[in-house]
Amino acid sequence: MKKNRLLAITLSAALLLGLLAGCGNKNSNDKPGNPDNDGNKPANSSVELNVVTSYGGGDGNRKNYENAVKSYEEATGNKVLDASASSNE
Repeated sequence: MKKNRLLAITLSAALLLGLLAGCGNKNSNDKPGNPDNDGNKPANSSVELNVVTSYGGGDGNRKNYENAVKSYEEATGNKVLDASASSNE
């Protein structure tokens, strides 16, 4: 019985330490200009995102999706490449 209790406490402590280690904020990229530190994105950091959606053909939300993508692209400088089919499949 004591062996089971000791094992349970040891495993619980190991899981707790692992959980707390994942919550640390130590980052090897702690430099000025890093978007994680000051909210500004570094120069030339735009990316292309490939997405597949279900907003094809005559879907009523297609226009909302296109407006959201356009707003996102303007705000971030990133490009969204939509690989969705042009019809409802």
